[in-house]
Amino acid sequence: MSAPLESTSSPLVLALELLAIVAAVWTVGKEFLQNREVVFFCDNTSAMSAAVHGYARSPDLAALSNTLHLALAALKCTTFFEWVPSLANCADIPSRPQGVAEEAFYARVKVTRWPGKMKFPSFANLQFPKLNSILEQ
Repeated sequence: MSAPLESTSSPLVLALELLAIVAAVWTVGKEFLQNREVVFFCDNTSAMSAAVHGYARSPDLAALSNTLHLALAALKCTTFFEWVPSLANCADIPSRPQGVAEEAFYARVKVTRWPGKMKFPSFANLQFPKLNSILEQ
């Protein structure tokens, strides 16, 4: 990425929302996504816009968005991005407890760390199709 993200929370949240989509693609990758139609749900409209359009004004977000589109193109994955209200997004529940009952629920649930080590490939290690092969299809 070109420059460090700003210290305000909004750009960081936006970058993390977009990074979550990129991380999901890198994590499940070829085995689950190649040559498939996939629906992504996102509760952040700016992150969703960057994911849909492959562009963002900020150089950091543009790099994430471009990386996402290159990875999806390499997988020949047809994607659909849908907005979901934040309160309906189950991924957000642990980050915002709603009252004593929900806090008690999370206090009772034991979370165990996944035994494997997640490794993200470097940009140099990602394999993308050559532009000519995409245009010929």
